[in-house]
This record gives sequence, structure tokens and C-alpha cells, in this order.
Amino acid sequence: MGEEKRVHDRKDLVLPLLVDAGEQQLGGETVNVSAGGVRAWLDGDLPFGTKVKVHVVLPTLGEESVIDAEVRWSQKNPAGGFLVGLQFQRVRARVIWALNQLMRGA
Repeated sequence: MGEEKRVHDRKDLVLPLLVDAGEQQLGGETVNVSAGGVRAWLDGDLPFGTKVKVHVVLPTLGEESVIDAEVRWSQKNPAGGFLVGLQFQRVRARVIWALNQLMRGA
């Protein structure tokens, strides 16, 4: 009854990130990460469907990755900021490898 079914496992992980939405750039940090996307706190709002580039340093790569993504949802926090769900799009093989290594706990 309304049970949520996820395609990808998630890992709670706090990493700084920058979300580039063209003329708007928002800073924030991840809440959790999966091979399919990220839940993150951002310092501003983005509408559903906005195409973005997520800049993040994945610990399993040790260098900045830029990942195309799309905003799937956004929720305002009364204390400030926005919790957003970003679904990855067209992820490079190297980044997929790094994300899978994170999920395995590497």
C-alpha cells in the first residue's frame, strides 16, 4: 500500500556539491547518493524538470565529476534551503564505476 520501490540502493553520504542550472548555480551537500541520483540540500529552489549539471567529488575517484541530472522533486525546509531529488542522466562509465564502488562500501 503506497510502498516505495527503488531501482538503486542508496548510501547516506554527506559531500559538498555545486548544482549548475545555466544562469543559476546553487551550493549544497548530498544527503544520500545512489547510482541513479542524489538527494541533496541546496541553498535555492529549482523547478521540476530543470536540467542541471552536478559537480561533486566522489571519494572513490578523488576528483571532481560533472554529472548531468534532472530535478525530480523539491521541498522547502522551513529552517532554510531546499531538499531536492536529482536523477542522473547520461552518466559516464567511469562515474558509474565510482558510484557502484560507493554502494559496495569501498
